Amino acid sequence: MLGTKYAAERFATDYLAKAMLNPTVINGVENMLTAQSKLLGSFEEAMSSWMSRRRESLSHVQSLLDRMRNSKDITEVWQAQQEWMAGEARRLAEDASAFSNTMVMFTRTATQEIEETRRVFDKTGRMLGKEMEEAGEELLKAAGGKPGTMPRNVAAS
Repeated sequence: MLGTKYAAERFATDYLAKAMLNPTVINGVENMLTAQSKLLGSFEEAMSSWMSRRRESLSHVQSLLDRMRNSKDITEVWQAQQEWMAGEARRLAEDASAFSNTMVMFTRTATQEIEETRRVFDKTGRMLGKEMEEAGEELLKAAGGKPGTMPRNVAAS
């Protein structure tokens, strides 16, 4: 009995080591990490651009207030306000475009990497499942068969 327990523990340890150190699994994990790195880089770039547009917007509001304060004519105030509004509209369009582009890239990258990782893990799972089945059969042979059944060599006689 002790030999069977040792064999089962050894089998579990070997199986886990194979699963975790399998090059296919490691490649799948590396693919996921690469995808995350790409996504974070894209988000960082998008956020940096967004922050630049926000700073530009604040600067233009300050300029608008200065022009309004120093204007002597309502036409100048109106002109300054229209220029400011045009800049805000441009920045808003740039924000929407950047958001859309980032989401398209995110979706494309995530879909590709998730599918590739799923394929890798599916292949690895099938391979490890087959190995586990074969190892289980060996354990049964070592233990003398399934519980409640006669060992194969006894049943044959």
